[in-house]
Amino acid sequence: MAGRGIVRLLAFPGASHRVYNETETKFSKYALRMLENAASSLQEFCLAILSTTTPTPTQHPKGDRTYSVYDIPSLYKRANQYQNELLGMIHDVLVCLLHHDGFGTENAISVSHDDNTEEEEVLNQHKNNTLKGDVGDLSSITNNAKGNGKELTKHLQSTLDKLKKVLQSGQSTLFLNVSEQMSLKQMKGRKANEETVASALELYESCSELKEFISSLKSSSSSSSSTSEEEEDEYTFRDNEEEEENDVNIDTVRRKLQQEGGSGLTIIKTAVQTILPLLDPPPHDSIFGFDVMRGCHKIEKAVLYCNPNAGLAEIATGMSFMGGNTSSYRASSSSLQRPNSGSSSDDSSSSFSEPNCWTDYYIEEGYDVFLFNYSGYGRSFGNDFGSRVFSCCGFNSSAQKRSIHTHIYI
Repeated sequence: MAGRGIVRLLAFPGASHRVYNETETKFSKYALRMLENAASSLQEFCLAILSTTTPTPTQHPKGDRTYSVYDIPSLYKRANQYQNELLGMIHDVLVCLLHHDGFGTENAISVSHDDNTEEEEVLNQHKNNTLKGDVGDLSSITNNAKGNGKELTKHLQSTLDKLKKVLQSGQSTLFLNVSEQMSLKQMKGRKANEETVASALELYESCSELKEFISSLKSSSSSSSSTSEEEEDEYTFRDNEEEEENDVNIDTVRRKLQQEGGSGLTIIKTAVQTILPLLDPPPHDSIFGFDVMRGCHKIEKAVLYCNPNAGLAEIATGMSFMGGNTSSYRASSSSLQRPNSGSSSDDSSSSFSEPNCWTDYYIEEGYDVFLFNYSGYGRSFGNDFGSRVFSCCGFNSSAQKRSIHTHIYI
């Protein structure tokens, strides 16, 4: 906590508890919106699957559009993205914090390459970096937020399990070689088997339950937002009082003298109240408010990036909450080259696409990117030569002991 308090003071001098709350509320709303969009997209995917068993396209319950077998390629791709990059990522972090005391475990999976070789890589079942080391803790959020986190984990687990059943049951039939480049002729006539249809119905119901729970989190988020508005109204009322006191009269002078009598103590009290939230912030009201740090390692150079908006500014700079911070580098792992591994720079650069944001640029140059914040989740998709998660203090001690990073940019 002390280390994180120092980071806040250094990185965000003057950040008040009020600004802190507003930042958390905005990110919480954004994260909930992304989860709701994921659930809605998966429901559309289910409707497209069900349409293969009917002579006419399936209509959305709201009646705004219909779905057919020809919508499956794009919805299939989106379902996989939401599974790996949003639902799975948040689920893994929550499970780590709720059931492993905030310490990640090495749960890497074996990945088969194009040359039929198989090797152990630091990717989990959702193809994200495995959580290793000190991920974070739940000491900075309220008990109500912890309860919401446990409930959210159950809904995410249920949705992920049912989505996995849908994808597996239709892998050899409906989803065989599916891609967005497929022509309408190639998709024509494909039908879902009974198991896929049953799994799609279960997934649709699970997504409905997830959306209902998200709505309840939205209402609690709105209540904290209204509290902030009340505080703002209080500040406005005080400002109006001060303006009224500018009209000089006998009562005003008497009131002013009484206030000045205790002004010294008031100033000290106000100063202490201003500094304390920076050193020891009050608990977050949202499950999306705790400290989480994600990163990669085993490279000599690193970039540290701390952002209180926790996802909002990343969108503006080219990173997305959905795609992580290295979306343009999703080449096959066999084509990725480790920096300084003896391969020529031309060969190394040819295996990557053009960088589309500042994180891509640094990773191409051989820098590790450490994203961390104090108002939400941090995520690094990384590459195939190592990943690690550090706490704000843990990273510093680890870097000093191992002397891994010889160049660090903050």
